[in-house]
Amino acid sequence: MIEIKQLSKSFNDGTEALKHIDVHFNEGELTCIIGPSGCGKTTLLKHINRLIAPTNGDIEISGSSILNQDIVELRRSIGYVIQQIGLFPHMTIAENISVVPRLLNWSKQKINDRVDEMLEMVNLEPEVFRNRYPLELSGGQQQRVGVARALVGDPDIILMDEPFSALDPISREQLQDQLKSLHKQLKKTIVFVTHDMDEALKIADRIVILRQGEVEQIGRPDEILQNPETDFVKSFIGEERMTRFMRQSHKTAKYFEDWFVMESHGQVKEVNADTGMDELTTLFVDQGYDSVEVIENDRSIGYLTKNTLLKALATERSE
Repeated sequence: MIEIKQLSKSFNDGTEALKHIDVHFNEGELTCIIGPSGCGKTTLLKHINRLIAPTNGDIEISGSSILNQDIVELRRSIGYVIQQIGLFPHMTIAENISVVPRLLNWSKQKINDRVDEMLEMVNLEPEVFRNRYPLELSGGQQQRVGVARALVGDPDIILMDEPFSALDPISREQLQDQLKSLHKQLKKTIVFVTHDMDEALKIADRIVILRQGEVEQIGRPDEILQNPETDFVKSFIGEERMTRFMRQSHKTAKYFEDWFVMESHGQVKEVNADTGMDELTTLFVDQGYDSVEVIENDRSIGYLTKNTLLKALATERSE
């Protein structure tokens, strides 16, 4: 676990970038840090591998302060992926991926085997890509190499700073899907900075929302969607996004039977079991109903609430 305690950062020009941040990143979870430009997302991330030193506060990894650790050893033990990718243009793909293993004095055979393993893991054929140079690859392929390089030393923690934001929409969506798959497989602790709420809702186990250097809300995607705690969070998410999130499913009311409750809440509307998501979304969002009573064969089979529907959709999306 990464524990950030009362972290503050002020720069020489007087800018107070972070203000008494308290947050933890659970072991094995993918946590997204999100917020508007200038809110302190990247500044917070860079404290974890000591690219930036705090003005006040502490960061502990597995109970030990990183401020007391050797900075070189700390950085070698944490994977790091950035938007600019940062591949060395004069090195082959294999040489780029093997930078950390060479620093750790791995054997040549171990390095070669691990490079091939990493390329396969990010869906790049070793025999095709290991001897190419970065400029011979597309942006999406280069970013896959960046992910492979971050994973090659088998770190427990991976930091990702808006790694997909410069890519075209198709490549970005593919890499988001692949990251979710890799995370499910490897169970690394990933801290992922993004400015895109749709991206955070898609990939995150938990979301940390920052504003002007302070934490506005922390929660699972379904919790954020259901219960925005401040006006800022509500406006940052946007009613349109919640509506779109709901409408992306083509399922019917009956499909969500496992999420039914047995009592109604607030304003209730009767619907048929085969009622689709468009109509359910209209009832919940546009018409303000709190729950619907689902009818099948002229009898009630339960109530579906707006909150339980959002939770069901978010749970499916994260699986």
